[in-house]
Amino acid sequence: LYIHPEPAVNAFAIGRRSSGHIVLFDGLLTELDNIDELNAIVGHELAHLYNRDSVLMATLTGIKEMIIRFWTVVGFAIRRLIYQRRGVVLTLDQEREVKKRMRRWSEFVCSPIGLCENSISRHREYIADDEGARIAGPDAMISALETIDDSDQEIQKLDISQSLCTYGKNRGTLSRLRSTHPP
Repeated sequence: LYIHPEPAVNAFAIGRRSSGHIVLFDGLLTELDNIDELNAIVGHELAHLYNRDSVLMATLTGIKEMIIRFWTVVGFAIRRLIYQRRGVVLTLDQEREVKKRMRRWSEFVCSPIGLCENSISRHREYIADDEGARIAGPDAMISALETIDDSDQEIQKLDISQSLCTYGKNRGTLSRLRSTHPP
């Protein structure tokens, strides 16, 4: 269990059962009203460790990244072949630009994979919420999640993955689909 000095009102778990770590941000400890809320949050994070959620999500992210890189290389190779057949020789800067375009194209083509990844993440969050509620009681879990949700946070200030923590309000359908955490 670690305490991060950032004033963020959040927590995250990384690792698995035997070698996991829970990080509680200082802002969370300041904002929570009672020990039951803290128990709910720690129970939630313990559920992530027990269920190996960070390992699962890292694996899914790795698979998605491999697919994106594959299509980036394929797209670049095809584009380069087209240029060669036209007799166009690309400079290194032009090649880098083509690679960047192919990367953006690949990310766009693979965006449904990202939506599935986010859906799995939201499902894992519900499971962890259920465990936190089982440990500390539903009222404590609800109150703790409301404290996190009501806090005014800026993700840009934190140097951690957005998928590990809860941030922001999901207003539109696309925002909800892209969210890694349930509302």
